[in-house]
Amino acid sequence: MIFLTDPDTAIDVPFDWNDSLGDGVTLTSVAYTVPEDLSKGADDTDTEAGLSKVRISGGTNGTLYVLEAIATLSSGELITKRAPIRVMAG
Repeated sequence: MIFLTDPDTAIDVPFDWNDSLGDGVTLTSVAYTVPEDLSKGADDTDTEAGLSKVRISGGTNGTLYVLEAIATLSSGELITKRAPIRVMAG
């Protein structure tokens, strides 16, 4: 899935970590690597539900960016997911 946004609009980009959680393993935290032209706003992690989201804004019209999310699990394992974001004016 590619997330579409306008350079003047902020969007929430969600991540579902449940496919990486085994028996007794929970989501502990999530860190985000945001491309230089994008701005990171508030983020939220629901450790019980295994979900996280981050607010993204800005960017250059016509550009495709890749947002990276790195989750730390209660087992100590690190899981990386990526979300493509296309910035389109109008």
